[in-house]
Amino acid sequence: MTRRTDDRLGAAERGENLHGHVHPRYQWEPPELLHGPVWRYGKERTAPEHRFGPRHEALRSAIAHALTAVLAEAYEGF
Repeated sequence: MTRRTDDRLGAAERGENLHGHVHPRYQWEPPELLHGPVWRYGKERTAPEHRFGPRHEALRSAIAHALTAVLAEAYEGF
């Protein structure tokens, strides 16, 4: 991975349903797609071989654990 694209989406004006996406970006990406959102990849981006599944469980678990620790620290004492 050479860079990443962060997207923050949702009803930010009310603070509800705010969520984010982090997309890894690579040097092998076509030049016309190197800049801008990953949505420009079209249907290729959502192909079955790229979908979330059991092979991602260890990574999902590690991310969830790290986020839980960060939130616990951030809200300690509230």
